[in-house]
Amino acid sequence: MTDPQTVTAGNAIEEPSDATSRAGTASAESTSPTTAPHAEGQTSPTSTVATSGSEAPDATASTAFDTVSDSRPLQRSSGATGAGRLAEAARVLGLLATLAIVGGLAFMSFVGRDELSERVRVQRVLPISGTVLITAAMAAGLIQAVLLENDWAAVVSLDAIADALTAPFGIAVGLRVLGGLAVLTAPRPEAEGAGRARLPAVSLIGAALVIASYSFDGHTVTEGPRWLHAAANATHVYAAAVWSGGLALLADLLGRRRGGADVVRPLMRFSQLASVSLAMTAVGGTIMAVLVMDRFADLWSTAWGRLLLAKIALVAAAVFLGTRNRWVHMPAATQVFGQAPSDAAYERLRRTVVVEAIALGCVGIVTAFLVGASAL
Repeated sequence: MTDPQTVTAGNAIEEPSDATSRAGTASAESTSPTTAPHAEGQTSPTSTVATSGSEAPDATASTAFDTVSDSRPLQRSSGATGAGRLAEAARVLGLLATLAIVGGLAFMSFVGRDELSERVRVQRVLPISGTVLITAAMAAGLIQAVLLENDWAAVVSLDAIADALTAPFGIAVGLRVLGGLAVLTAPRPEAEGAGRARLPAVSLIGAALVIASYSFDGHTVTEGPRWLHAAANATHVYAAAVWSGGLALLADLLGRRRGGADVVRPLMRFSQLASVSLAMTAVGGTIMAVLVMDRFADLWSTAWGRLLLAKIALVAAAVFLGTRNRWVHMPAATQVFGQAPSDAAYERLRRTVVVEAIALGCVGIVTAFLVGASAL
């Protein structure tokens, strides 16, 4: 944010006492675009006189951190109060919808593939998730225009919206809208009773578009080799969505059933799926962290690093809960295949799955903030 003594966006009249500071700012910015506002205010009187006739810098450029080439949509700007917070909210909703879409399709394919009732329940969630994703993506595009122009009037300005969407972030918005529409309009899978579920191709294409959209957003665009970061990001998003979205659906399944043989198969299938997803998530996340960080100290010295540490802590908690469920609660709850488990053991299993799902939901929220955080 700018220094209170420098001109800010929205000031039509500048006070006489600000003239010297404004001129000094123009001089400082002409030599170093990254000079902090307080440093600009320390310009010597000689420098002020020499530059007093120069044109003052554009206020929007001095207050908006975001640029078209940067493509990170969640940076805040002082001229449009609340726009940054709304952008963060849109990103959170979009990411949670992504987890639901990708995780739901994976759950239908691997966990509930031969259970019609589970496929029907998931199919009810997908259109809602697609609608949320479309809404969040469109809102993010409009808010990006506000941040770039530093003015809420940009919401209705076609030129401002076009400028915001010409960056790689615009490709991300377009892919999410198209992916959401594909999921929203996809026909329901064929009801085959006990047969294997066949997902409509349009749903799979929609999920692929949504996953690909994150390769055109945030640090993926600005840090490291483009191809490597994009591949690692796609792997990370897909695996994390399968794990977290599928776990939420598993928690719902366990809440409706009371144990016995009808929960053993879904539990074992998801356990295998989650193990693979965890490995893929770790590999993709590690590659991205290495590409973004310049030095190890960035983990605690930057906003991005501190958010990453919070995310790692939440993931570690989820892994601990999942491991405990797999090797302690599941054997105790399921006992011998075909026999009903004890209510106490089953309830411990169900509660642990719910807590693990909540932890992974929090990971998704932290990730939404992480994508737009500064790594400097």
